[in-house]
Amino acid sequence: MKDEPDETWDAYNDETPGETSRDEWSEEDWEAFFDQQDVLNAKYRELHETLRNHPRRDELIAHEMHWNLPEQVLDQMTGEPPNPHASRELAAIPVYAAAETFALDLDRAIVARLRARAQTDDDAARTCRAAYAIPAEIAGGHDVGYERETLCGNIVCCKRAMANVLECLDGLLALRARGILPPKVADALLARGRELKQAVEQRIEELRARLWWR
Repeated sequence: MKDEPDETWDAYNDETPGETSRDEWSEEDWEAFFDQQDVLNAKYRELHETLRNHPRRDELIAHEMHWNLPEQVLDQMTGEPPNPHASRELAAIPVYAAAETFALDLDRAIVARLRARAQTDDDAARTCRAAYAIPAEIAGGHDVGYERETLCGNIVCCKRAMANVLECLDGLLALRARGILPPKVADALLARGRELKQAVEQRIEELRARLWWR
C-alpha cells in the first residue's frame, strides 16, 4: 500500500477544488462531490475486505485512505443500527415509503421465480440493486438536509434515485422479455415503477422550488 495521500478528502471541508463556498454549490458541484465519494467509498470497501482479518485493520485503512468519513457513511459501511428517530422521519416521506415497499415487493417477486439464481442472473441482480438504491438515495438526500448550503445536494441525491428508477424499469423489461417474470407480474411492477418515477420527479421539483435565492 502506498503512503502518499493521492485521494485525500475531508468530508467536512466546505470548499470545492475551485474554492467555491459550500452554500454556493450548484447541483453540478454536488454531483462531482458525490462521484468522488463513490470512488473513495469503493476504495474503502476494497480495503476493508482485503484487511478484514488483520488485527490493525482500522489503523491501516485510516492510514491508506487519508480521509475523514462522516458518521452516517461509517454507519452504512460498518453495519451500525439505524437511528430510530431518523427511520421515523424517513417513513413520513411518501416517496421514500413507496420506494422502500416497491424494492421489497420487486425483490420478493424475482426471488420467487429464480430462487438461488436471483443473485447470479445479471438482469435480476441489477434490477434488485437499482430498486434498493432508490430509497437509499432518497434517504441520503434527507440526511444531507434542506438548508441553503445543502439543498442542492439533496436534489442531486434524488436525481441519483431517478437514475436507479430508470435502471430498474429497464431491468424489469428485460426480465419480462426473457420470461423470468410473467407478464402480469412484470406489468404490475412496471406500472408501480412508473408511478414511483413520477413521485421522484415531483420531489425534485418541490426541492428545486425552495431555491428562492437563485
